[in-house]
Amino acid sequence: MFEIPCVVITNDNLLPDNLLDLFTEKQVAVFQTPLSTRSSAISLFPIPERPTKRRPMP
Repeated sequence: MFEIPCVVITNDNLLPDNLLDLFTEKQVAVFQTPLSTRSSAISLFPIPERPTKRRPMP
């Protein structure tokens, strides 16, 4: 079993009161955003740029 560090609610959805109460009791951070799940994920976990291919030295 593991602890949940946080919950992210996207698309301006609402968390039911009973879950909010449970997360508050367990001291789990709850974040709410109007962004889509995809946009939120990209904002939280940006995709690193791919390294450019190096040309061989002459």
